[in-house]
Amino acid sequence: QPGGPASAGPLGVSTSTEPTAKKPRVPLCPRVPALDVRTALTEHALAKRAQRHLLRAVAGSNGGEESRRATSVPSGHARNAEAQLTLHGISESARDEFLRQARLEAESWLKSDAAKALEQARRKAVQEQLQEWYMARDVAQAAKDEQEQALQKQRAEAEEHARQQWRKRGEDLRRKVSEWRTSQDEQRVRAACESRKSTGREVQQRTVLTARGTRGLAHPPL
Repeated sequence: QPGGPASAGPLGVSTSTEPTAKKPRVPLCPRVPALDVRTALTEHALAKRAQRHLLRAVAGSNGGEESRRATSVPSGHARNAEAQLTLHGISESARDEFLRQARLEAESWLKSDAAKALEQARRKAVQEQLQEWYMARDVAQAAKDEQEQALQKQRAEAEEHARQQWRKRGEDLRRKVSEWRTSQDEQRVRAACESRKSTGREVQQRTVLTARGTRGLAHPPL
């Protein structure tokens, strides 16, 4: 059955009084719209609240819940009008009013027990995350300290090994020098002994020759 004439809604949007099919309910503004109370009064959050208020107002102006249940004929025009309507598509005064309502609702919610409980839970979660971070930092620092100690130990051992090698090379060098000197001394002693022996043999030979010569002169042949 055809309905009455079309009429203008409270926001200047044309609405029809024809019976329409039951449409999905426009979700109302939830009591806890923000997961973080710190963002409840931001421009973005207030705009989202105001948009929900706007859609709720448009849904209420389209005949109410009873008229939406009264017919099974869908009304695509009304549904599209609601879906496309935004804060930027209404007058400035209406937009300011919806934003004012959104701010009042957000401020009221911030004073509620739900908001306080949410903030307490958030702070608890942050504290737990900080504790986990501190624990992870301490573990990482302990591992770093252990690694640094191991490196220092390795460097100390390497330096001690180098010192031992240096001392060993010095001792080997001194031993070789001492052995060389001892060998030189022994060679000089042997050379001196050989020289004395040789000199003694020469003296002895000259003595023998001299003695023979003297005997020959003392007893000339007859």
